[in-house]
Formats: sequence, structure tokens, C-alpha cells
Amino acid sequence: MQRSFVSGRVDDVKTEYAHDYVPLHPSLTRIVLDWVKQAVPTEEGWVFANPMTNRPYHPTEIQKRHLRPSGCCLVECPTCGSIPGVLCSQGEPTANGKRGAIQGTRKIAAGKLGEIGWHTFRHTYRSWLDETGAPMKVQQELMRHASIQTMMNVYGQAMSSSKREANSKIVELVLKPALGEGRKPQFLLMGVSGSQSGGTANRKSLANR
Repeated sequence: MQRSFVSGRVDDVKTEYAHDYVPLHPSLTRIVLDWVKQAVPTEEGWVFANPMTNRPYHPTEIQKRHLRPSGCCLVECPTCGSIPGVLCSQGEPTANGKRGAIQGTRKIAAGKLGEIGWHTFRHTYRSWLDETGAPMKVQQELMRHASIQTMMNVYGQAMSSSKREANSKIVELVLKPALGEGRKPQFLLMGVSGSQSGGTANRKSLANR
């Protein structure tokens, strides 16, 4: 990663952490190489160049014209009846002749799905990295953050299934000794049972385990 394209300007990447190699899976590499064969040839060698300008597409325009409408299309349109995955019906083509308009009622029905953007992919990528068990340092470098703290604060939301699984393991860790001995489960707090008389014994027992 050597250059960035932000708001129509080509410049160096903004941090030393962003200036690094990007690991590409072999299957993705093949897709990119196949695309290069049909991509618009440019002097700078852009992979995804706009044929009208020979420069990269503006990310904000892609988000507005493609990502956000795609999010809205995850629900059925209350007005025109278009099913999920299909753009809204309309009598006339749009200005560029390629994308249909999204009904206002569909945007409302879509809610947060209609707010899908580039950072949605970053949040998803971070969550999936966590699901694979990748070490925090590896996640930080793949996300290209200067600090692990930034990554955890901004992109640190765990999946519900992961939180449920983690919580279950703690519950089992606490209750398993009692359940394994055929006794009624007791609520333990910092190694102390609900009864005062058995508190010391329980602390020793838990410490030994």
C-alpha cells in the first residue's frame, strides 16, 4: 500500500502503519488479475479506473449510488412492491441510465440497513477476524491502526453468538463442580458460597481446582 485516493486527490497513505503489504488470498488474486485484463488502461496503472476520467472512482459516489441502495434493497418496498434484492420499479431511467431510484418509504423501512457504507465492511472484517481467533497484534496490523486501543474502542463489538459462548463457558466453569457432584447448583461469588459456614472450605476447593 503506497498511495491513497481521497476526495479526488492522490497522495501518500496517511500513516506508517498503512504503508505496508496487503495480503491477498490466491483466489482473490486470480479475480483481480482477470479484472485487470478488461480494466480501463491508464498511465498510472489504476486497477479500478473510471472510463470517463481515467482516474479512480470517488468512494463517496460508490457509497451513494451502490452501497446505500443495496442496503435498502434488503427489505421489500412498501410502495412499489419490489422484493428484497430488486431495485424499485420506476417509469423512467435515472440520469446515468443504470441505477433505479429507491422509494422514500423503502429507505424508512430499511432503517440502519440503508446506512451501509465503507466502514460497515471494516466493522464486519474486524468482527470476523475476532471470530477466527486471530491475535490482537495481527488484527491491529490488518486493520492498519496505530494502536490496539483504537481498534478495540472503535471496532471492538463482538458478535452475540461469541458473547453467549464466552458467558456460557464462565457459567459452566462456576457451576460444573457442584453439578458434577450431583448437588444443587450454588451461586458463587469470588470463590465464596452462599453459606458462611462453608465459605473457607469452598475457597480452598476452588483454589485447588
